Amino acid sequence: MRPVRSWKSTCYIGDWSPLLKIRIRGPESKAFLEYLSTNHWPNFKPFQAKHAILCQDNGTIMGEGVVMMLRNDDFIFTSVPGVTWALHQFHRGSRKFNATIDIVTDEWYLFQVQGPKSVEVMEAATQSSVTDLKFMHSKDMSINGSKFWCLRQGVSGERGFELWGPADEGQAVYKAIMASGAKYGIRQLGGRAKPVNHKMISLCIIDKKYSLPGTEVTVKWGQAGGLQKLIRAIVEPAPYKEDQRKKSLKV
Repeated sequence: MRPVRSWKSTCYIGDWSPLLKIRIRGPESKAFLEYLSTNHWPNFKPFQAKHAILCQDNGTIMGEGVVMMLRNDDFIFTSVPGVTWALHQFHRGSRKFNATIDIVTDEWYLFQVQGPKSVEVMEAATQSSVTDLKFMHSKDMSINGSKFWCLRQGVSGERGFELWGPADEGQAVYKAIMASGAKYGIRQLGGRAKPVNHKMISLCIIDKKYSLPGTEVTVKWGQAGGLQKLIRAIVEPAPYKEDQRKKSLKV
Protein backbone atom coordinates (compact mmCIF):
# COMPACT_ATOMS: atom_id res chain seq x y z
CA MET A 1 0.00 0.00 0.00
CA ARG A 2 2.86 2.43 0.69
CA PRO A 3 4.04 2.70 -2.93
CA VAL A 4 0.42 3.05 -4.07
CA ARG A 5 -0.29 5.87 -1.62
CA SER A 6 3.00 7.68 -2.30
CA TRP A 7 1.68 9.59 -5.34
CA LYS A 8 -0.79 11.34 -3.03
CA SER A 9 1.34 11.80 0.09
CA THR A 10 5.06 11.98 -0.84
CA CYS A 11 6.25 10.84 -4.28
CA TYR A 12 7.39 7.80 -6.22
CA ILE A 13 9.88 6.94 -8.90
CA GLY A 14 8.68 4.50 -11.55
CA ASP A 15 10.52 2.94 -14.46
CA TRP A 16 8.66 3.03 -17.78
CA SER A 17 11.75 2.32 -19.90
CA PRO A 18 10.26 -0.87 -21.44
CA LEU A 19 7.59 1.17 -23.25
CA LEU A 20 8.17 1.17 -27.00
CA LYS A 21 9.76 4.32 -28.40
CA ILE A 22 10.24 5.56 -31.95
CA ARG A 23 12.02 8.62 -33.26
CA ILE A 24 10.55 10.36 -36.31
CA ARG A 25 12.71 12.85 -38.20
CA GLY A 26 12.36 14.79 -41.42
CA PRO A 27 10.43 17.67 -43.01
CA GLU A 28 7.12 15.77 -42.87
CA SER A 29 7.57 14.14 -39.48
CA LYS A 30 4.92 16.31 -37.80
CA ALA A 31 2.55 15.81 -40.73
CA PHE A 32 2.90 12.05 -40.30
CA LEU A 33 2.01 12.22 -36.59
CA GLU A 34 -0.94 14.52 -37.28
CA TYR A 35 -2.14 12.14 -39.99
CA LEU A 36 -2.18 9.24 -37.53
CA SER A 37 -3.80 11.03 -34.62
CA THR A 38 -6.93 12.98 -33.79
CA ASN A 39 -4.76 15.99 -33.04
CA HIS A 40 -3.61 18.98 -35.09
CA TRP A 41 -0.63 20.90 -33.67
CA PRO A 42 -0.11 24.24 -35.45
CA ASN A 43 1.83 25.67 -32.48
CA PHE A 44 3.90 22.61 -31.52
CA LYS A 45 7.40 23.84 -30.59
CA PRO A 46 10.67 22.22 -29.49
CA PHE A 47 10.78 21.20 -25.82
CA GLN A 48 6.99 20.69 -25.80
CA ALA A 49 5.03 17.44 -25.55
CA LYS A 50 1.53 16.43 -26.62
CA HIS A 51 -0.82 13.55 -25.87
CA ALA A 52 -1.61 11.73 -29.11
CA ILE A 53 -4.61 9.46 -29.71
CA LEU A 54 -4.15 7.34 -32.84
CA CYS A 55 -7.23 6.24 -34.78
CA GLN A 56 -8.26 4.45 -37.94
CA ASP A 57 -10.37 6.34 -40.47
CA ASN A 58 -13.51 4.81 -38.95
CA GLY A 59 -12.64 6.16 -35.49
CA THR A 60 -11.32 2.94 -33.98
CA ILE A 61 -8.66 3.84 -31.40
CA MET A 62 -5.40 2.05 -32.20
CA GLY A 63 -3.30 3.47 -29.38
CA GLU A 64 -2.24 6.54 -27.47
CA GLY A 65 0.93 7.97 -26.05
CA VAL A 66 3.17 10.99 -25.57
CA VAL A 67 4.85 12.82 -28.46
CA MET A 68 7.79 15.06 -27.54
CA MET A 69 9.37 17.50 -29.99
CA LEU A 70 13.12 17.45 -29.42
CA ARG A 71 13.79 20.05 -32.11
CA ASN A 72 12.22 21.13 -35.39
CA ASP A 73 11.33 18.07 -37.48
CA ASP A 74 12.55 15.71 -34.75
CA PHE A 75 10.08 13.84 -32.52
CA ILE A 76 10.02 10.91 -30.13
CA PHE A 77 6.83 8.95 -29.51
CA THR A 78 6.30 6.43 -26.72
CA SER A 79 3.47 3.95 -26.41
CA VAL A 80 2.91 0.25 -27.02
CA PRO A 81 -0.01 -0.33 -29.42
CA GLY A 82 0.40 3.23 -30.71
CA VAL A 83 4.00 2.63 -31.73
CA THR A 84 3.07 -0.64 -33.44
CA TRP A 85 0.33 1.13 -35.40
CA ALA A 86 2.63 4.02 -36.34
CA LEU A 87 5.26 1.62 -37.67
CA HIS A 88 2.64 -0.28 -39.67
CA GLN A 89 1.27 2.92 -41.21
CA PHE A 90 4.71 4.31 -42.00
CA HIS A 91 5.91 1.19 -43.80
CA ARG A 92 2.66 -0.23 -45.21
CA GLY A 93 0.13 2.62 -45.15
CA SER A 94 -1.37 4.21 -48.25
CA ARG A 95 0.28 7.60 -47.66
CA LYS A 96 4.01 8.20 -47.76
CA PHE A 97 5.85 10.95 -45.89
CA ASN A 98 9.25 12.57 -46.30
CA ALA A 99 10.55 11.37 -42.95
CA THR A 100 12.54 8.59 -41.31
CA ILE A 101 11.49 6.41 -38.41
CA ASP A 102 13.75 4.49 -36.02
CA ILE A 103 12.98 2.18 -33.10
CA VAL A 104 14.89 3.60 -30.12
CA THR A 105 13.33 1.69 -27.22
CA ASP A 106 16.65 0.34 -25.95
CA GLU A 107 18.47 3.67 -26.31
CA TRP A 108 16.44 5.66 -23.76
CA TYR A 109 15.48 5.24 -20.14
CA LEU A 110 12.14 6.71 -19.08
CA PHE A 111 11.50 7.41 -15.40
CA GLN A 112 8.56 9.12 -13.74
CA VAL A 113 8.85 11.09 -10.50
CA GLN A 114 5.32 11.91 -9.33
CA GLY A 115 3.67 13.24 -6.20
CA PRO A 116 3.39 16.28 -3.90
CA LYS A 117 7.11 16.11 -3.01
CA SER A 118 8.36 15.58 -6.57
CA VAL A 119 9.55 19.19 -6.93
CA GLU A 120 11.67 18.95 -3.79
CA VAL A 121 13.10 15.61 -4.88
CA MET A 122 14.00 16.83 -8.38
CA GLU A 123 15.59 20.02 -7.12
CA ALA A 124 17.62 18.11 -4.53
CA ALA A 125 18.80 15.61 -7.15
CA THR A 126 19.66 18.15 -9.86
CA GLN A 127 20.77 21.02 -7.61
CA SER A 128 18.72 23.34 -9.80
CA SER A 129 15.17 24.67 -10.08
CA VAL A 130 12.26 23.01 -11.88
CA THR A 131 9.61 25.58 -10.93
CA ASP A 132 9.93 27.33 -14.31
CA LEU A 133 8.59 24.30 -16.19
CA LYS A 134 5.06 24.56 -17.52
CA PHE A 135 2.87 21.50 -17.96
CA MET A 136 3.95 19.39 -20.98
CA HIS A 137 7.13 21.44 -21.43
CA SER A 138 10.66 20.13 -20.97
CA LYS A 139 14.23 21.30 -20.57
CA ASP A 140 17.76 19.89 -20.39
CA MET A 141 18.89 18.94 -16.88
CA SER A 142 21.59 16.77 -15.33
CA ILE A 143 22.36 14.71 -12.23
CA ASN A 144 26.03 14.19 -11.38
CA GLY A 145 26.98 14.93 -14.98
CA SER A 146 24.36 12.66 -16.57
CA LYS A 147 22.22 14.78 -18.90
CA PHE A 148 18.54 14.12 -19.60
CA TRP A 149 15.33 15.73 -20.79
CA CYS A 150 13.05 16.68 -17.90
CA LEU A 151 9.40 16.82 -19.00
CA ARG A 152 6.76 18.18 -16.66
CA GLN A 153 4.04 15.59 -17.03
CA GLY A 154 1.63 13.93 -14.65
CA VAL A 155 -0.45 10.77 -14.81
CA SER A 156 -1.39 10.63 -11.14
CA GLY A 157 -3.32 13.89 -10.81
CA GLU A 158 -0.34 15.32 -8.94
CA ARG A 159 2.67 17.37 -9.97
CA GLY A 160 5.25 15.22 -11.63
CA PHE A 161 8.06 14.79 -14.13
CA GLU A 162 9.31 12.38 -16.76
CA LEU A 163 13.04 11.91 -17.26
CA TRP A 164 14.36 10.84 -20.67
CA GLY A 165 18.03 10.00 -21.03
CA PRO A 166 20.64 7.55 -22.40
CA ALA A 167 19.86 4.01 -21.28
CA ASP A 168 23.41 3.29 -20.13
CA GLU A 169 23.16 6.12 -17.58
CA GLY A 170 19.74 5.15 -16.28
CA GLN A 171 20.83 3.10 -13.29
CA ALA A 172 23.08 5.86 -11.94
CA VAL A 173 20.34 8.49 -12.34
CA TYR A 174 17.75 6.22 -10.67
CA LYS A 175 19.99 5.61 -7.66
CA ALA A 176 20.80 9.32 -7.32
CA ILE A 177 17.10 10.23 -7.28
CA MET A 178 16.40 7.58 -4.64
CA ALA A 179 19.23 8.94 -2.49
CA SER A 180 18.09 12.56 -2.84
CA GLY A 181 14.47 11.63 -2.24
CA ALA A 182 14.97 9.53 0.88
CA LYS A 183 14.29 12.42 3.27
CA TYR A 184 11.12 13.28 1.34
CA GLY A 185 9.70 9.76 1.60
CA ILE A 186 10.19 8.69 -2.00
CA ARG A 187 9.02 5.17 -2.85
CA GLN A 188 9.84 2.81 -5.69
CA LEU A 189 6.77 2.01 -7.77
CA GLY A 190 6.90 -1.67 -8.67
CA GLY A 191 5.06 -3.80 -11.17
CA ARG A 192 2.15 -4.65 -8.87
CA ALA A 193 1.56 -1.02 -7.86
CA LYS A 194 1.70 0.53 -11.36
CA PRO A 195 -1.77 -0.56 -12.57
CA VAL A 196 -3.58 0.45 -9.37
CA ASN A 197 -4.19 4.05 -10.47
CA HIS A 198 -5.88 2.79 -13.65
CA LYS A 199 -8.07 0.40 -11.68
CA MET A 200 -9.09 3.12 -9.24
CA ILE A 201 -11.00 4.85 -12.04
CA SER A 202 -13.49 1.96 -12.02
CA LEU A 203 -13.90 1.68 -8.26
CA CYS A 204 -17.36 1.29 -6.83
CA ILE A 205 -19.37 4.24 -5.56
CA ILE A 206 -18.99 4.41 -1.78
CA ASP A 207 -21.80 5.46 0.52
CA LYS A 208 -21.27 9.00 1.79
CA LYS A 209 -20.99 7.88 5.42
CA TYR A 210 -17.88 5.88 4.48
CA SER A 211 -16.35 8.51 2.19
CA LEU A 212 -13.92 10.18 4.62
CA PRO A 213 -10.34 9.57 3.41
CA GLY A 214 -8.59 7.08 5.66
CA THR A 215 -11.75 5.09 6.43
CA GLU A 216 -11.27 1.31 6.29
CA VAL A 217 -14.00 -0.46 4.32
CA THR A 218 -14.76 -3.94 3.03
CA VAL A 219 -15.60 -4.08 -0.67
CA LYS A 220 -17.18 -6.91 -2.65
CA TRP A 221 -14.93 -7.14 -5.70
CA GLY A 222 -15.77 -8.89 -8.96
CA GLN A 223 -18.50 -9.29 -11.53
CA ALA A 224 -22.12 -9.56 -10.43
CA GLY A 225 -23.21 -13.15 -10.88
CA GLY A 226 -19.62 -14.28 -11.29
CA LEU A 227 -16.59 -14.78 -9.10
CA GLN A 228 -16.42 -12.28 -6.26
CA LYS A 229 -14.37 -11.80 -3.13
CA LEU A 230 -14.30 -9.47 -0.16
CA ILE A 231 -11.28 -7.20 0.10
CA ARG A 232 -10.22 -4.68 2.70
CA ALA A 233 -9.52 -1.19 1.39
CA ILE A 234 -8.73 2.32 2.58
CA VAL A 235 -10.73 5.21 1.16
CA GLU A 236 -8.45 7.64 -0.68
CA PRO A 237 -9.19 11.07 -2.20
CA ALA A 238 -7.60 10.26 -5.57
CA PRO A 239 -8.67 10.22 -8.33
CA TYR A 240 -11.34 12.55 -7.03
CA LYS A 241 -8.94 15.04 -5.44
CA GLU A 242 -8.15 18.38 -7.05
CA ASP A 243 -5.97 18.05 -10.15
CA GLN A 244 -2.52 19.48 -9.38
CA ARG A 245 -0.81 18.69 -12.68
CA LYS A 246 -1.14 22.06 -14.39
CA LYS A 247 -0.77 24.32 -11.37
CA SER A 248 2.22 26.63 -11.05
CA LEU A 249 5.14 25.05 -9.20
CA LYS A 250 6.23 28.40 -7.80
CA VAL A 251 5.35 29.06 -4.18
